[in-house]
Amino acid sequence: MGKPGGRVTRGLVDGVGYLANSLFGVLDERFATQYKKDIETLHNNRDHLLNLIKSQTSIIEAHNNILKRNEEAMNSQFNLLEQHLNATENYLKKLNEAVQQDEALNYFNIMALTSSTILSKLRHIQQMLLDTAINIHHGHVDTRLLPQNQLFQELNIISGQLPQQLSLPVDNIQNQLADIYKLLEVKSRLFDKYFIIEITLPLTGDTPFTIYKTIPIPMIKNNNQSITMKTNSEYVAVNVRKETYMQLTNSDLEHCIKIEPRTYVCSLNKPTRNMRNHQIPCEIGAITNITLSKCIYTSESCNNKWITLQKPNTWLYVCCTDCQLQIICEGRMTTKAIRSTGILEAKKDA
Repeated sequence: MGKPGGRVTRGLVDGVGYLANSLFGVLDERFATQYKKDIETLHNNRDHLLNLIKSQTSIIEAHNNILKRNEEAMNSQFNLLEQHLNATENYLKKLNEAVQQDEALNYFNIMALTSSTILSKLRHIQQMLLDTAINIHHGHVDTRLLPQNQLFQELNIISGQLPQQLSLPVDNIQNQLADIYKLLEVKSRLFDKYFIIEITLPLTGDTPFTIYKTIPIPMIKNNNQSITMKTNSEYVAVNVRKETYMQLTNSDLEHCIKIEPRTYVCSLNKPTRNMRNHQIPCEIGAITNITLSKCIYTSESCNNKWITLQKPNTWLYVCCTDCQLQIICEGRMTTKAIRSTGILEAKKDA
């Protein structure tokens, strides 16, 4: 930065001096200068008076003794006055030094406060950059890096340029910005003069799938045995309208991003199969009500099971014999006997 032109350092001192004079009763530069002029005038007047005295003694010899005594008295007074003047000058110097010290102290305090504010802002920027770097390292986007208003504007531009078969992963951009931040992925690259950050957002196709968890329900026999159909996958994703499906595992779902209680966004390299194929697994046939004759069943000892379903307060039960349930609802307890297999749904407050 260049030096300010035409600025004199004393301007700051005078300004602080006026403030000090008003607040603390300290003599400022204006009055000190005026006092100095008055003292110099007194010095000049004293020399003038001495010249006059000498002139009078050379002209009027008769009054020599009187003038001599007057001269001594005046010299004594002038000496006393000179002592006071010297003392005043010393006092003014000390006072001026004290004022300058106060001004320097005030200036130092102002600079210290300014420096502290600058350091605080630098620490804030440093922490923001550190948080941003950590988030980038983990593949997340910080809202300070991409504010919501800027993200909203960019998404509107993107959505207006997408082909029909692609769309944004949310239905309402304005109300689901928080969900969009979960889907953003970020990569960075540092060059000599630039720090480039790439932010990507997954797009969804026009073929949504409904995900089902495959839970084989056993058929209970009288001899405490059960027959269970063997399934090929933990989950299946089905699009009934297009008659397509995918087989998924629990690990596949863990890599998906949950943006709503019942909505997942997944990036899967899984084959999409056609339901019309006769080689479809038995769990797909159960979903589409297609009877298959090649399903595999296993026989095993019957075990009681209690499986929590996705719907709140809903369970799938398997009871090999009679099972007694105690249900507490609205402060009253009732007993219910269940057997075999079925789905039990309780009230919200039960």
